[in-house]
Amino acid sequence: SDVCSSDLESEMRKSRRKILVVDHQAADIRRVEEVLTNQYTVFTALSGKDALEIAQQKLPDLILLDIALEDIDGFEVCKQLKDSEATRNIPIIFLAEKGTADEDEQGLAAGAIDFLHKPLSPSIIELRVCNHLHLKYQTELLERISLNDEITELFNRRAFDLFLEREVHTAVRRNEEISLLMVEINEFNTYKTYYGRAALEHCMIQIADVLTGSVQRTVDVVAHFNSREKFALILPDTDLVGAECIGNLVIQQVTDLKIPFTDAENGDFVSISIGSITTSANATVTPLKMVKIANESLQYALQDPDGSSHYS
Repeated sequence: SDVCSSDLESEMRKSRRKILVVDHQAADIRRVEEVLTNQYTVFTALSGKDALEIAQQKLPDLILLDIALEDIDGFEVCKQLKDSEATRNIPIIFLAEKGTADEDEQGLAAGAIDFLHKPLSPSIIELRVCNHLHLKYQTELLERISLNDEITELFNRRAFDLFLEREVHTAVRRNEEISLLMVEINEFNTYKTYYGRAALEHCMIQIADVLTGSVQRTVDVVAHFNSREKFALILPDTDLVGAECIGNLVIQQVTDLKIPFTDAENGDFVSISIGSITTSANATVTPLKMVKIANESLQYALQDPDGSSHYS
């Protein structure tokens, strides 16, 4: 159907969106499926219990939720979804018989974004679903722009600060070590002057790719710290040996890139320096202190003629 077609919708559908339909009446589920199956991946549930399990497992982009479920009412299902970190941001549209204003108010207060009243109209289903997925996609796009560096597409400083605060808090709670690596492109301004902005951006992208490839765990965070010469790696539950291993790997892989730099003080290629801090997390450790110490360690590495890294 072309009811909801636009450049944004086309982009949104490049990754097929997932919808969970929850209703105690199989006939109503089939009615919704007939409308949405061609455009979206549709999961279904006849009970609140199944809905909660599927939502956690599949993480749908949108949930159509019947209020009058037989095991757990829709308001309670909605509350439990909003209480879970994994599902709290999934938009919910309530499915309901034509109800009262109080019921609509209760649903919106529980966290739903809209209502669809029965009997369900195919065109209204399609338009409401499309409109709310549009809004979700636009929100995701804005969040991605606000948290990612424009050139390298790594997390930016704002995202770095958020992640470091979260990971330090987690490390303190679990009494785990945490490492922070600061990575700097040597002679950044000289390279920019000699080769120009386009070459510099290409250089930054190549180094960003090396940094991204150097970490394997989903908890590790790679960020473009200042949108210029400095990058950062947050490595939860990583000791000094692990931090050194990753740092040395990054230095070697950047060396292997052999990015030409004929004006470099040491050699004919772009190089990097790394400073780090590894700490056994405790109540005195703060993100600000970690950044300060890692930057001091980086300065040691930059000033040391015999080495390109300093770990502490």
